Amino acid sequence: MQSYELCVLFSGQKTEDEVDEHAKQIDALLKEAKVEVKFTHSLGRKKLAYQIKGATHGEYRLWLFKSEKGAIPELNKKLEHSAFLLRHLILKLENISIDQKITSTTETKTHRQTEKEADGEEEKTATNAVDSANRAKKIEDKTTMKKTNDIAEATDDNEKEKKAKTPKEPKASLEDLDEKLDELLGSDKI
Repeated sequence: MQSYELCVLFSGQKTEDEVDEHAKQIDALLKEAKVEVKFTHSLGRKKLAYQIKGATHGEYRLWLFKSEKGAIPELNKKLEHSAFLLRHLILKLENISIDQKITSTTETKTHRQTEKEADGEEEKTATNAVDSANRAKKIEDKTTMKKTNDIAEATDDNEKEKKAKTPKEPKASLEDLDEKLDELLGSDKI
């Protein structure tokens, strides 16, 4: 018996329950093909590099199994005709055993979780630093605004005083405006 890896891509538009139901259908196909499933694993939801059948995200699932070589073409045909799959790939494990593949898959997941936790801590520290800087900037901006407002108020007060001191010119009457208009229209100045 040969070791194989089956990676399946389900649409990201499906709910977790729908994906689990489709995974059970894959399990049934594998059982029907008389393969010996050693390990199943969800690789999670990922953004696709390009749209496949209108989907921009996909849910990846992995099966590691042992099978006779002759069962693989028939299994591949059945998977191709499964409407609920976006893509699938069956690989023959040549230079690695199923146990080693299981170990590397679970270690990778653990390593990613540890990295996310560490990144989260770094992010919190960075966020706190940014928040402190933003608070300091706001205080500085408020101080600057206060000074600017004080200067603007002083300038407004000075302008009001100047206007109060200058005598107001009388407004022109309608008769004066009519005379000026007649004068302009009658002349060749236009």
